[in-house]
Amino acid sequence: GARERHGSLSDDARLSPLLARTPPGDATQPAAATLQQAASPMAASAATPSQDSNPERAKLETPFGGTIAHGFLTTSLLANMAYQACPGVEGTKTGVNYGFNRLRYVAPVPTGSRVRGRFVLKSFDIQPTRWQSVYEVTVEIEGGGKPALVAEWVGAGLF
Repeated sequence: GARERHGSLSDDARLSPLLARTPPGDATQPAAATLQQAASPMAASAATPSQDSNPERAKLETPFGGTIAHGFLTTSLLANMAYQACPGVEGTKTGVNYGFNRLRYVAPVPTGSRVRGRFVLKSFDIQPTRWQSVYEVTVEIEGGGKPALVAEWVGAGLF
């Protein structure tokens, strides 16, 4: 479950800052970002113009009522939000994005929307030379009823 502890969490001093701020199962402080200027350059860099990047066409021809951010743009914001919200593990020489066990784009993010990430530590496994974390991540849209993204994100670090 979300509160399950792996390895020797309670005995490892390197983890005290992590566990003090985010015990498994508890949410971190939300981190915010705005999909304002970032969405336009990404859409503009697309090889083929589409209704996604044309505000007038998107308003008329899509069910979204205007342009939206690409799902991968929303995903790309996770790293910066995690740096703001998730504590580090002392002694880590390098940390890497290990990938996702699950990733879903639940609702479109209108261009210009403010979003915030909520990170819940689901599990943490520590070995003598490395660690692995699994966070349940939700990206919320300000004023939105559904989240933009839900994921189970795996990170790893080397001591």
